[in-house]
Amino acid sequence: MSVGKSFGKYVEFALPGSRIGLALYSRKAAAKAAGVDPEGSGSHRITVVGDAGVFTDPDGFAWEATSDVLGGTPSR
Repeated sequence: MSVGKSFGKYVEFALPGSRIGLALYSRKAAAKAAGVDPEGSGSHRITVVGDAGVFTDPDGFAWEATSDVLGGTPSR
């Protein structure tokens, strides 16, 4: 994916012809956009669902799948 817009701690990916947008925000900006407290009361993690199997990312973190998508804690 190529970058459509980028400034500060925000990046929006160019998805020509798509009705769905994808952007990355800082925690503070995402909380502001959602109208919630940036500190929140829940998990500060992200879950990515896919079938990539076990792998190591470019930063050297090992990832593995979990079978409990709703409550699991993926390894990183």
